[in-house]
Amino acid sequence: MTNLFSSSGIMQAKPGTSSSPPYLSVPEVAEAIAGLRPQDRDFLERVLAKDLAVYESRVRAIGFVGQQKILDAGCGFGQWTAALARHNEKVVGIDVDPVRLELAAKLWTDVPNAEFRQSRLEAMPLESESVDAAFCYSVIYFTDPAKTLRELYRVLKPQGRLYICTNGWGWFLYNFLERHNPSLDFNPRTYALQTTVRTLWYYLTGRFMKGRAIATPSWYMRRLLKRTGFSVLALQGEGTINFDNGLITPNYKPRYKGLENIYEFIAVKS
Repeated sequence: MTNLFSSSGIMQAKPGTSSSPPYLSVPEVAEAIAGLRPQDRDFLERVLAKDLAVYESRVRAIGFVGQQKILDAGCGFGQWTAALARHNEKVVGIDVDPVRLELAAKLWTDVPNAEFRQSRLEAMPLESESVDAAFCYSVIYFTDPAKTLRELYRVLKPQGRLYICTNGWGWFLYNFLERHNPSLDFNPRTYALQTTVRTLWYYLTGRFMKGRAIATPSWYMRRLLKRTGFSVLALQGEGTINFDNGLITPNYKPRYKGLENIYEFIAVKS
């Protein structure tokens, strides 16, 4: 798929690949993105610049296929929800941001087995033991991870699998030194410094600032997973877990200047 946006951020053409959804027309996109923060608008552009097949290849690689019901925890604009829906019977995308959810519902109108709901991940409107698998890409560090893992454990069926992609300390050093994806309302250096302070505060007091990022190194997540009742099946650098033996491309390096960067893991509810 070619990049769907011009330099002004407005969609210019519809994709021609069979795996692509019927994206909004130019006027609808302009209206939908008008209220987005610059950071969200930049992120949406990066999301739509990739063919849905790229997301689908990752879904197959981690083995999240052929399930009756899957949760996309922190679905954002719904690109992962749509990819999961193409390989499973039903997907529920949950996010705290109503603006992103509204746009997700408009973007993926050709995915009838995807449903979007607004909720915090620490208290989801789902019945206990109601989902076969849970997927959470680059979101849990914006939540209280201990509470979110307990909630994911609650909604998963016995032996249900959990996929999470999250960030170690290397990611925030990368943001500080490389100034990753700056925008009018996002300063990567400020973000990295504030995250460091918040993380230390969280570790010392157990108090979480709602909606603010913290570092989630693997040693800490392993401890939380064991305490919650999960068993880790695989833990590797982002985009490297591959049960499908197909072609996948990591988005980030596993380490930055010797520190754990972005990583992913699959765990099972014991």
